[in-house]
Amino acid sequence: MAMTRRQLFGLTAGAAAFGGAGVGVGVWARVLPGRQRIGETIGLDGVPVPMPTDEPSAVTYGNFRSPHRPGVDEAWALSVPAGIPAKGLPVIIVLHGYGDSHAVPFTRVGYQNFQTRCVAEGAQPFALASLDGEHSYWHKRADGVDWARLVSDGLVGELDKLGLDTSSLGLMGWSMGGYGCLRLAADELHGRVKAVASVATATYEKYEDCPHPDAFDSKADHDANTLNTRIGQLQGLPLHLACGVNDFYYERNQWLAEQLHPEQTLFVKGAHDFDFWRRAASVQMRFVADRL
Repeated sequence: MAMTRRQLFGLTAGAAAFGGAGVGVGVWARVLPGRQRIGETIGLDGVPVPMPTDEPSAVTYGNFRSPHRPGVDEAWALSVPAGIPAKGLPVIIVLHGYGDSHAVPFTRVGYQNFQTRCVAEGAQPFALASLDGEHSYWHKRADGVDWARLVSDGLVGELDKLGLDTSSLGLMGWSMGGYGCLRLAADELHGRVKAVASVATATYEKYEDCPHPDAFDSKADHDANTLNTRIGQLQGLPLHLACGVNDFYYERNQWLAEQLHPEQTLFVKGAHDFDFWRRAASVQMRFVADRL
């Protein structure tokens, strides 16, 4: 759900207590620094969300080689519900955020536990697969490495070898990974994806807004890969968008929701952190699983 004007007024009024109405409103409108700190102080991060304690699915780790990054062992992981053969299962590909790794969905978020819960609550069995994306923003870079094709060709090719059903793919990711999911669904995996769940999508109105100097090689690289020009390719695709109200990507995620009209949104208390990734995990995973 999006915030109402009345709720936003309440937030700015609370922020005003820390330095006058003008300062409070300015900070909340992102005119001045300090918004996330004030939001945390007035409770907008929500309560901490611990790692789930459900029985975990079985996670295995491996490597593969790809011509899209020659000479490198690409690290990836696969999670399959306990006691269920992998062969024939549909797959949700998980793309991690900036600075994370293929292991983080399992070691820091607990996706293998949420997966068990999801299946126990009635979802069809499915596999989860993740890949190392470093700081790539999941697209082809100036050095020639094609991070998008490492997913659409490399990782999907490995899943094919194991007999998983790659004709029924879902995508799920957070931050940089959420951006990567939507970009892949619009481009390299267009027409092959059944549903996408993107949390705190790292998308920018313009190149200068990006906080990571290595996210794009140049303004031209950003402009060639922005979601701003891919709205049409994503229309009609089942989408779940989520973002915490104390996340610095909140406004851009609201903009995405206004453009894409997702089937489901989750705009609730939360920041740009693992607590929110866990808060959103069950809802986003069930959304994608039910559409495979």
